Amino acid sequence: MTSSDENAGAGRSAAPPGTQDEAGQGRKLWPRILWMAVIALMISLAQTLLFAIALVQVLIMALSRGEPNERLAEAGTVIGDWVAKAARFNTVASEEKPWPWAPLR
Repeated sequence: MTSSDENAGAGRSAAPPGTQDEAGQGRKLWPRILWMAVIALMISLAQTLLFAIALVQVLIMALSRGEPNERLAEAGTVIGDWVAKAARFNTVASEEKPWPWAPLR
């Protein structure tokens, strides 16, 4: 066997483009895209909820001489923390899915 034959055989051990190696990555990518879409929808719902909490908090403060409702403030903090975790997952800064797939806090 000549050296050119050996070099030709060396290329056969690596998978050519579009074969099983890339297909395996594609199988992992599609579930991630699906989860990202679901979590993006959940982020949108969380933003709506945060807006409603802020609106109610302003009304409470207007009626109670500027004193905020501590439970609403805490709820806003928890939702904000969740949105941050969800954003990290959706921007692929983290592999950990947010609640309900992981603890809320």
